[in-house]
Amino acid sequence: MNELWQRLRVLFRRGQFDRDLEEEMQFHVEMQAEENQENGVSDDESRYAARRQFGNAMLFREACHDFWSFRALEALWQDVRYALRTLAKARAFTAVAIISLALGIGANTALFSLMNIMLLRALPVKNAPRLVEFVRVDGPSMMTNIPYAIFTYFRQDRAVLEDVFAVYGSGAVFRVGTAAPEKVACHLVSGSFFPALGVSPLIGRTIVPADEQPGAGNRPVVLSYGFWARRFGQDPSIIGSTAHIDNELFTIAGVMPREFFGVDRSELPDLWIPFGADTGPHDNTYVLGHLKPGVSLPQARAALAPLFHQALQLAAREMTDYPERDRSAFLAEQLLIRRATNGSAALRWTY
Repeated sequence: MNELWQRLRVLFRRGQFDRDLEEEMQFHVEMQAEENQENGVSDDESRYAARRQFGNAMLFREACHDFWSFRALEALWQDVRYALRTLAKARAFTAVAIISLALGIGANTALFSLMNIMLLRALPVKNAPRLVEFVRVDGPSMMTNIPYAIFTYFRQDRAVLEDVFAVYGSGAVFRVGTAAPEKVACHLVSGSFFPALGVSPLIGRTIVPADEQPGAGNRPVVLSYGFWARRFGQDPSIIGSTAHIDNELFTIAGVMPREFFGVDRSELPDLWIPFGADTGPHDNTYVLGHLKPGVSLPQARAALAPLFHQALQLAAREMTDYPERDRSAFLAEQLLIRRATNGSAALRWTY
């Protein structure tokens, strides 16, 4: 600590250090001169001899500075001062250099921020490291559009999966009371969607498995925070009120937190409704699930591949309007299970 303190003194009080060092060297020269005089050397010759015996004073100063100072910091500061003086003399060049650096740093920061959000950052959901997505592989092509019928087979087998859920994006027309209808981005989700992600609503409740059952009453709709704030001005009293979605009656059940966007960072829906509320065939569902602890991707694929092919065969029987070659290609598809810790994004699938 004493050595560090001395170094800091030298760094910030360089002039005092130089004066103290000069006095110390002069003292040693004087002492050597007195010793020479006691040995019979004349006054002038004793001082000259003392300086020769002491050695190179400049070299001694540099050695002391190297030992007691932060030489690298001092050299850096000298370089900075020199650079600033040079830039001050060429103001036009300095302005161009600063603007170029600012644009380059800003562009790189913005690009990394986008990459971090879209590709790197884990989803803010429960057990994100164990989240996987199911992909159909047809030769060189990979597709995440899983037929809903195949999804129903996946959720019947829990040997390797802790849970499994599905999402289907579409447009819809939303209307409340006598207000003008509005086109919205709607996500149909399985009843296990919100429980599997483990995200609690801001107010109200989310969709649960019972809401997906055919004939379930009081079909719920869950609003995103942005849509709730824009359409209803963050009014909490809308919970329990009725709304029409594509001329079907729903009950506003809850509102999700501001930070929740689902599983696709590139597509924020305005609202979520259960699959059971729509009886149409959904051939483009996005299916995800959580692997059980300790289950690897190869183990999960080996366990689910037979179930996948069984579901394909049953689904192909309903493809009566498709040419035989399309049905054969459909039956030849393979199942790929990939990590979905970061969720899905159009940017990732495109590039």
